[in-house]
Amino acid sequence: MCEGLDVARSEVEVVTGQRVSIGKLYELFAELRDELREALSPKPERDAYSIAEFCERHGISIPMYYKLREQGLTPLEFRVGVRVLISKEAAAAWRREREAASAAATAA
Repeated sequence: MCEGLDVARSEVEVVTGQRVSIGKLYELFAELRDELREALSPKPERDAYSIAEFCERHGISIPMYYKLREQGLTPLEFRVGVRVLISKEAAAAWRREREAASAAATAA
């Protein structure tokens, strides 16, 4: 049994000193369980990424992305309204190009 938790009583005193009914406690645990399931469940893969999402997925900073853009080394982008997006195909092509460039530099 948890210290300070008497399940025979209809309410418990939580760490903050508030008294909470057992029913409310179960409800809070259920909400937390549902939030954790949602947070940990796999998300469907998107077909296009924002620049921030692309950077996060590829482990580069946003400022580095813009430095690479100045050098013409970023993936193909497209616009939807004011949003700039990168398709997953363009991201895959970019990775292949970067890998080939790295291999060529290493071989030289």
